[in-house]
Amino acid sequence: MADVELNDLSTGIRLRTGRFHDLRIRMPEGDRVVIHQPKVRHFMPHRVSGPNTIKIHYQIVPQNSEVEVTIEVHDKDGAQVHASKQKVRDTGAGLDFEWNGKDKVGYVDTRKSPFGITIKGTRAGKPLKGVIHDGAQIRQSEGGAGPVSVVAVPLVDRGWVVSRSTDTEPLTTSGKIVAHDARPEIVGVVRAIVKGVRAPERGKTYRDYFVLQKVAPSDIRIEGDREPGRIQAKPWNAELFTELELHWQKVLPLGLHSPIYRPHQRETRMTSHGEFTNVMSNGPTEGKWVGLDVIEYAHHAAGTGLAPTADNDPGTVRWRFDIDYKLAQLALGEAERPGSYGKRSTTQTSATKAVSGLDKDSFSTRLSGASERIHRISRRGASAVKMLSFIELYRRVPWIYGSIGRQTDAFIGYDCADLATGAGRKAGLTEVEYTNANNLCKTYSKLRMEGKNFYLDGNKLINAKTKKAEDVPFGGSDTKAAQLGDIVFFDWQNNNKWDHTTVLWENAGTTISRDTKLVWAHHDRSSTDGFYVGTLGELIGSDKNRVFTLRYF
Repeated sequence: MADVELNDLSTGIRLRTGRFHDLRIRMPEGDRVVIHQPKVRHFMPHRVSGPNTIKIHYQIVPQNSEVEVTIEVHDKDGAQVHASKQKVRDTGAGLDFEWNGKDKVGYVDTRKSPFGITIKGTRAGKPLKGVIHDGAQIRQSEGGAGPVSVVAVPLVDRGWVVSRSTDTEPLTTSGKIVAHDARPEIVGVVRAIVKGVRAPERGKTYRDYFVLQKVAPSDIRIEGDREPGRIQAKPWNAELFTELELHWQKVLPLGLHSPIYRPHQRETRMTSHGEFTNVMSNGPTEGKWVGLDVIEYAHHAAGTGLAPTADNDPGTVRWRFDIDYKLAQLALGEAERPGSYGKRSTTQTSATKAVSGLDKDSFSTRLSGASERIHRISRRGASAVKMLSFIELYRRVPWIYGSIGRQTDAFIGYDCADLATGAGRKAGLTEVEYTNANNLCKTYSKLRMEGKNFYLDGNKLINAKTKKAEDVPFGGSDTKAAQLGDIVFFDWQNNNKWDHTTVLWENAGTTISRDTKLVWAHHDRSSTDGFYVGTLGELIGSDKNRVFTLRYF
């Protein structure tokens, strides 16, 4: 009996001269094993040892009788790495053999691929004739166990999220500000080892870029230090390589420090509930600079597939994905999956070492928060008022007492003055500088009502200087009337030092009232969002020392 060998069916049979040749012969009728073109996978080419998956579909002719089949796998040095013997019965649909590269003796050394496979079949003690059949022609080997054509599954080792707002733009990794009604295209790009190994003593490693789409976009740019720039991505061949699965996540900040870190916050920054702060939060030295706090983040599942679950709400969201193989034998497990920037940190948070919840490549020490490497999309609000449209970019961004400008510019966090300044700068008012509420009021904003200050007495607005009730007009073409998007400053002690900054959000009537709505940076323990909408009455209450003034950028 002749052993059945599997050769590269796309190129024919390798002869001793090293050349390929197709042998077309007429096979006699009778019992035989028919082997269809195998789907053969060789996984983790960079490792000295690693699992390999070889799948073969074969048929026995004629069917419906019991056959004993022996399958042996040898490496290129002839050493047997797998052998199995079983009695099978082919009812016409064919039979499958699958070997995942791991036998009782451990993993196979992948440097010794390709592998030879020998299939022997006997019926009633008599050997079956063996042939290879690819559906188009019959080929017969010259004898002996030949090499299996092993397809290397590219080892995915990195990923990037890229996006664009319109079809005419390139797909880039840079963060984006998009319009309220924009529906940006978000794409996962993966990099994979396609040839060679990582260790330098074993030769050069070749990598390619892939997307899961059937047609790869033509203009993809991976930007940043030590990044490749413009790349040419290929469609991932799921039929050949097995399917990839992208596990998408939203990376969103916490509203408070995690419980284990809060005692440290109370001791070093005098916080009450673990709120983020760069300054002393309470006590006689409140407002004293103590250094950038560490913003913590959590990952929220956002679906699997080509793109994350759509998020069309205003505000800032950071996106990332983990990568896995759908084929069970190649599944990596959560701890081993590569992915895009934004990977969770494995270091535990402690009272002496603050941890953001991100690994070091995803955390910016300059910002003390999420690195710009994590893909960010910031969506404007629907308001026709430019200031209000841009201020909604800061939804889902945390409050930081004593924030600094670069944190607000990068959507890491903000305090009351920086929220108004950041929105104004994003709207194009680049001459407005980051500063505190008092300086913002006196230096960078303009008078709306000739410097008048007001306080509340019941439902009436009182001029703080004349002590008389006075209407504050709203809307219309009068330049002295308050408008949506105006900056409303508050002086808590009525001592001409402005302590709080808000923005006029909504008003129902033709004058400002207790029910007029404002937006400001606020620490709300029930929310992870520093963006807060409340009423004038909520801020003023019945305290006549709390006065306010209206200004604009």
